[in-house]
Amino acid sequence: MPRLPGVRKLDLDVEGGSTSPADWLSCNGCFYYSNRFRNGWTNSGNLVGGWLGRASQGEQTSSTYWLTPRNRIQFNYRHRKLDARFIPNGGTVNDGGVKVDFWSGSKVMLSGSVQYEKWQIPVLDSSARSNVTASFELDFRPRDWRLPAHSSH
Repeated sequence: MPRLPGVRKLDLDVEGGSTSPADWLSCNGCFYYSNRFRNGWTNSGNLVGGWLGRASQGEQTSSTYWLTPRNRIQFNYRHRKLDARFIPNGGTVNDGGVKVDFWSGSKVMLSGSVQYEKWQIPVLDSSARSNVTASFELDFRPRDWRLPAHSSH
């Protein structure tokens, strides 16, 4: 939704789905067959795919609150459940984060983010694992970098 009703500065994106075949016994991997991408998940050497992956079910949401047309706060959350019929004992991944972009005048932008992730995939590790990632960016643009207009003959 580009704009939530009653909150004009807030947008919302929600998506989800499942890539687990309805009938595993008769499918035997047919769900992932592709005539176009014969090299697996590549197209002309470029990786293709999505956040949900194979044999999974999940949801993700993100929202941005626009303080001004350039300054914003973004929130995101994602949940993914790996099918136990595809990977022994399945697995679960959850992550969420927040990012802030703030312009100070027209030449300096400060940006910061933090993300928390928790996952439990028994085939990789018997216990649950989690991590936190944070970043900070200073963007300085001393002049207008737009390309000059070209005239056609």
